Amino acid sequence: MDLDRSIDHANSSLLNRNSGDADRYVFSRWVTFAASSVSAVIETSNTRIPDSPVLVDDVTQSVLNYPIVTVAEKLRWFIWAIENEAWHVDDKGAWQSNFDLFPKNAFKDVI
Repeated sequence: MDLDRSIDHANSSLLNRNSGDADRYVFSRWVTFAASSVSAVIETSNTRIPDSPVLVDDVTQSVLNYPIVTVAEKLRWFIWAIENEAWHVDDKGAWQSNFDLFPKNAFKDVI
């Protein structure tokens, strides 16, 4: 996903979330980090912090129901997933996940 689509996807998510009655993020600016049915977004509203938080955007739940990590921590979890074979590339070149190898705690949602 290119940067323009990442920003558009995140803006759409924020508009949907902010049109509801609860769990609103009116003054937020998000950039999509990884898009799927449950996306990871980078909160970019505060440019004064050295490493922006990454939130799990599941429109059916509050972002506070998931661990909030920094971009650097998110990348460390990606590396962990590859090194521990929780993620791998199959014979056809597609990424696959082995959920049995994911952490058994809340950080399973960060990968």
